[in-house]
Amino acid sequence: VDATSAVNYALLSMLLLCRGLAGVLDCPPGLGHSEDDNGCLFCRPGTYADGASGRCVECPPGKWSSSTGAREASTCTDCPQGRWSNEAGSAWPTSCELCEPGRFGSMRGRTSSQDCAPCQPGTYNLLEGAVSRHSCKECPAGRFSSAFAAASEDHCAKCPPGKFGEAIGASSAESCTVCPAGTFQPRTAMDSAGACVPCEPGRFSFDEGSAKCRNCPEGSWSSTPFCTQCSMCPGGTWTRDTGAYTPQLCEACKVGSKLDCRGGTAVRVHLGIMGLNFSQLSAEARQRASFDYVHALAYTGQVDVQNVVDLNGNRGLATLTRLSSVEVYIGLPTSSTVNTLAARLYSPSFERSIRGITARVFGSKPSWVDIQVQPGLPGATPLDRTTGTSSNPPPLTSPVAPTLSSRTGGNTSLRQQPTTITTDPPAVTRSGDQAGADPPSTTRSKPKPLFSGFVRVWHAWWWLLLILACASLVLSVFACESCDSAEDAGRKVSTGSDSEEDTAGEYSES
Repeated sequence: VDATSAVNYALLSMLLLCRGLAGVLDCPPGLGHSEDDNGCLFCRPGTYADGASGRCVECPPGKWSSSTGAREASTCTDCPQGRWSNEAGSAWPTSCELCEPGRFGSMRGRTSSQDCAPCQPGTYNLLEGAVSRHSCKECPAGRFSSAFAAASEDHCAKCPPGKFGEAIGASSAESCTVCPAGTFQPRTAMDSAGACVPCEPGRFSFDEGSAKCRNCPEGSWSSTPFCTQCSMCPGGTWTRDTGAYTPQLCEACKVGSKLDCRGGTAVRVHLGIMGLNFSQLSAEARQRASFDYVHALAYTGQVDVQNVVDLNGNRGLATLTRLSSVEVYIGLPTSSTVNTLAARLYSPSFERSIRGITARVFGSKPSWVDIQVQPGLPGATPLDRTTGTSSNPPPLTSPVAPTLSSRTGGNTSLRQQPTTITTDPPAVTRSGDQAGADPPSTTRSKPKPLFSGFVRVWHAWWWLLLILACASLVLSVFACESCDSAEDAGRKVSTGSDSEEDTAGEYSES
C-alpha cells in the first residue's frame, strides 16, 4: 500500500472512531446530541444545552429564549409583566399570553392566567396585558361592583331609582343611599342627593327610596312639598278628585251626590296592586287572597267582616280584577263617617299590611299599592249590568258566597244591590283624569213627545220654503234684466223707422 492510501485509511478510521464515541463524549458548548445520538446539533430557540446530559433542554413555563445554540439555562428569559405562559420551550416574548381584561400582571415569569391578579371589587379594567393595579379604574359615582376581575364599566351596577351613590369605587349596593320620605328619584345611576326631588303640593311619598310621588287620595290634601302623608279633609267634607293641594278643595258633603260622606252609607274601596296580575293565580290562591284582604280591611277599618262585600254582593269576599286591583264595598255604621274610615285606610301601616299579604300570595312584593276610598255611590252604576249585556268575562272573584239579599242590617246600610259583574271595574284615575266621575246611567230614556215627528217635518218644510224664496228672487232679477234689454231694442227699431219716413218725405217734396 502506498503512502497516500495509508493516510486516507487513518483519517477514515479516526472519523469512524469519533462518530462511534459521539454518544459518549460531550458535545461542544451550544450543541447537543441529536435525537438518534448520531451527532451534535445546535440547540433551537426556546432550548439550551444542558452540560450534564449533553442534550438540548426546553425553557420552563413562564420563560422564553430566541437564541440558537444557547449554552446555559440563564439564556431563558422570564415572560414580561402583563403576560404568562404555561408551555415549555417558548421561543419569543409574544409566545407569552396577555393577561385578560379585568386582571393585571405586575410580576415576571407567570405560568398561569390565574397568576394575573384580579381587579378588586369596585374597580374594572378594559385592557389586555395590564401591568399594574393602577390600570384598574374605579366605578364612577352612582354605580357599584361587588365582583372581582370586572372587565368593563358595564359590570358596575347602577344605583336603582329612589337611591343615589356619591362614593367612587363602591363595592356593594349598600353604598347607594335611599332618598328620604317626601321625595322621589325616578332615574338610575344618580350620584348626588340633589337627584332626590321633593314631592310637590298635592302629592306624597311616605316610603324612603320612592321612585315617584303619588297623588293625595280622595278626601285628603297636601299644600307643602316634602309631604310624607296627606292631611284628611275635616269631618263632613270631601274632595271631588285626587291630588288636592289646598284644604279649600274639601267641599261640604251633599246627600245623594258624589260628596255623600255620611255614615250609614256604602263606600267603595279600591286597592290597586301595581306590578302584579291576579289572573296568574290559581283559584285557591285567589280565594286565600280575597280572605286575607277582606280581613285586613275589616280590622283596619274597624268594621264587621260581614259589612265588607265584593262587587257581586257576596259578604266577606273581595273582587280581584284583571286590572290587578281589589274592589269591595264597605257598609259604614251610622255612627261613623267616610273621613274616619279613610283616615284608617290611608295610613302607612295599612298599606304595609296589604304589601305583606300580596308578597305572601305572589311570592314577591308589589311596586306600590294605590288606596282609594270613594263615597257617594250614584243611583245607577255599571254594576247593574247583567251577563247577557256584556261580552267580557266576569271578574276573578273568589268562590261565590250566599248572595246578600238585603244590604240593610243593624246600623249599617249598603245602599245598592249590584248584580252579576261582567266587566272589570274602572280603574281609579289620578289627578286631572276626572277621577271619581259618576258612571253613565243605565235607566230608561224618557218617551218621545207625541208630535216630535211632525215638528221635525215642519222644520224641514221651513227650510224648503226658504230655498224656494231665494230661487224666486234670483229668477226675478234675471227676468228684469231681460225686460230691460228688450225695451232698449224696441226703442232702437222705432227710431230707425222714423228716420226712414223723413228721408222718403224729402225725396217726394223734391
